[in-house]
Amino acid sequence: MTKTGFYQRILFNKFFKLSLILLLFIIFIYFLYRLNVFNLVDSNYKEFWLKVKQLFSFGSFDNELPGQNLWLFNLKLLWTSIKNILLATSVAFIFALFISFLNASILFKKPYLSWITRTISLLLRAFPVIVMLLFFKWFIVNNHLKAFIIYFWFTWLFILRNLNDIINTSSITKYWHFRYLGNSFVKSIKNTIILPNINRYIMLFFYSLESNLRWSTILIYVGINGIGFYFQYDDFQYLGISILYIMITIFSFELLLYFINNYLNKGAQIKTKKQTIYPNIKKITKILIIFLLSIFLIYLLIDLILNLINSNNPNINIKALEIFFKRFFILDFSSINNNPDIYLIYITIFMQVYCAIYIALFSAIIYVFVMNNKLNKPFNIIFWKLILSILKALPTILIFKLLNPLFSTSFALVLALSFSSFRKITKHLNELVNSLTQSKIDFLKGKRINNFIIYYKFILKEAIFKLFIILFFEFENSFRNAMTYSVFVGSGLDLIINKYQQENQFGKIIPLILPAYLLFILFELIYLAVVNQWILLLKNTIFTYFSKVKLKLIKNKNQ
Repeated sequence: MTKTGFYQRILFNKFFKLSLILLLFIIFIYFLYRLNVFNLVDSNYKEFWLKVKQLFSFGSFDNELPGQNLWLFNLKLLWTSIKNILLATSVAFIFALFISFLNASILFKKPYLSWITRTISLLLRAFPVIVMLLFFKWFIVNNHLKAFIIYFWFTWLFILRNLNDIINTSSITKYWHFRYLGNSFVKSIKNTIILPNINRYIMLFFYSLESNLRWSTILIYVGINGIGFYFQYDDFQYLGISILYIMITIFSFELLLYFINNYLNKGAQIKTKKQTIYPNIKKITKILIIFLLSIFLIYLLIDLILNLINSNNPNINIKALEIFFKRFFILDFSSINNNPDIYLIYITIFMQVYCAIYIALFSAIIYVFVMNNKLNKPFNIIFWKLILSILKALPTILIFKLLNPLFSTSFALVLALSFSSFRKITKHLNELVNSLTQSKIDFLKGKRINNFIIYYKFILKEAIFKLFIILFFEFENSFRNAMTYSVFVGSGLDLIINKYQQENQFGKIIPLILPAYLLFILFELIYLAVVNQWILLLKNTIFTYFSKVKLKLIKNKNQ
């Protein structure tokens, strides 16, 4: 390549990147315009500040609950939520763990069963959350059973992808080595997948608990009692105690996770005369924790069973369920044919999600730069990580309710979705930054390269493909959340599904959700393509094919 050609290529690459950035920004501004963000609205600052003041007032007495101390009342609600969440999450985690091993075709010589279980999992996971929530709300009468099934259902489906990722990133060579030595399937996965990744499994379990606790603030809308009780009202003076309890519980989960990862699951690091006793103490502690947790879970399971047995009312509306399954799969497109504009709801949701991800990405990039421990001073790191921990503990619905007086309902939802995405993108982006070795950073600093240039040129640019994958799947999560939060913003989707259910027109539900369902299936297929490197395999296959064709043509020409 000539010197002129080299510079032309650089200029072309810069022009392409700048054009792409400008195009994405123009799309962002256009979507904000379509969402009526720039239309002047009467921002009610007084109502906003009133809600903030009420949130920190920690009102202890509610006129609707005479004689009740709200600190004790919320503590009882929290206990109810923790019991429901712990039992359902534990059972769901074990079930999802079992399914994840069945899904892993790389663990079997004949993976026919894996293809079946993976296909079923894919089709179930593609169902929009809002549909399943309303389904369980309508047909499960007993609130204890409803809470268990809803937490169980969404936990096992949505951690299954993470569990699959753990298997895909494990050493499969070691697994097959164990198998060829005559070890059983269970013993092989225990020694080569579960034990080497035990911290990741534990972290995922605690993440599920935290996520479900935040979800409890939404599930009150489908009749599940718990710490989300006061989120169904707009009166913020009683909400502060609920938020405080949620934050304390999530911080407690974080501390317990830190203790397990940094004490129980690490080798003995203290060299003392009691060095031989130290591992035994850890082993006893582990056994004690597992034993106590098992006893508590058995108690919760027995309590649930007894509640179902002693219930005066039927636990499930069998008659309504029979009608549902008779009509649900008989697709009725009459409403769509009469009013095809109903599908425009998904265009609105797409624009909201795009804007939310755009805001979240740039916020996360800035936040990680000031928070990361490899680029900043310890005091700054502690301060920004503390702020992030507080933000992680706040339910997304709280952000929406706070911001709704200031902005249009549509833009308040965008900001709430961006808040949720910001936390996840920040976590993943920070992990990417930490993947750069400290010695390399010190080397670059020694060349007097400032932190921002290191961050931009040597971290973000290197991690651009991984960051794109993170954003792609966060787009899917935000799209699901936007559909779920339609309960609060009145986008019409939940109202229409509710109407169909009340009128027993179940055949109209699938046509209504069909665009979202197909989109989520597409997301799942793209995920499988990325994980299994199908695109790379296709590229190599095409390259090999054309190389052979080229060689054949050259041989024929020479002859």
